[in-house]
Amino acid sequence: MDLLGNASRIQHGADGTGGAVGRAEGVSQELIEDIGTNPGNYYTNLHNGAFPGGAIRGNLENDEEGI
Repeated sequence: MDLLGNASRIQHGADGTGGAVGRAEGVSQELIEDIGTNPGNYYTNLHNGAFPGGAIRGNLENDEEGI
């Protein structure tokens, strides 16, 4: 069973909602700024062979402490 992740992406969609599936080719500065300003409107999804629709999902959030 292939449990290792072989694809991931950041998608637009608040907690509990699905986002449009697509490829990020040439990410705009506007999108980067929106993710930074409104991270809760986006989530990351890890895909693998056993779960091609998504094995792990996690919404982004602000880190008040900083990185």
